[in-house]
Amino acid sequence: MPSYVQFDVWQNTAGVTSNAPVQIVSTSSRVSFSIGSAVNDQTYRNSNTSVTFTSRLANSRFLMMANQPGYCDGNNSGVAMGFRFNGTLLVGVDGGSGNSWSMGGNSTSAAAAFNLNHSNLYSPGLAAGSSITVYITVGCWSTPHGNIYFNYNNGADGIASNYNVTSTLTVMEIPQ
Repeated sequence: MPSYVQFDVWQNTAGVTSNAPVQIVSTSSRVSFSIGSAVNDQTYRNSNTSVTFTSRLANSRFLMMANQPGYCDGNNSGVAMGFRFNGTLLVGVDGGSGNSWSMGGNSTSAAAAFNLNHSNLYSPGLAAGSSITVYITVGCWSTPHGNIYFNYNNGADGIASNYNVTSTLTVMEIPQ
């Protein structure tokens, strides 16, 4: 369940409106999911961590910040994360071009844990009162001999349940 913190637009003593956040929406997830063995499609997928909220101002900017822990159980390479804002993929490109797969999670032949952190400032030009859904997205370059697990907590995916890791997503609405 997302938590919300809302602010009024602040003014300094000269009456000039500042760029203080109007609202901050944050959530966390311990729900585990994975990208299976022999997946080589270089496609970003929505994770189980998302927030949905309504914009308070027109033409706001949105600062997205996320943390996504994971675990490779074999010879995998190029794990990355990004954001999906109302269906638009931000911070990452599907396919094999660019450096979008160099964030972490590379493993040669042994298991390896990783922790991805990312942020992005986006100005979509929305009207006040617009519905917004933001997801953490994740993908990998290849998983030829193993799986990649995200939020590997609950034991249902075969990983020990005592890792107790949690992904987090925070979105700030900032006046333009």
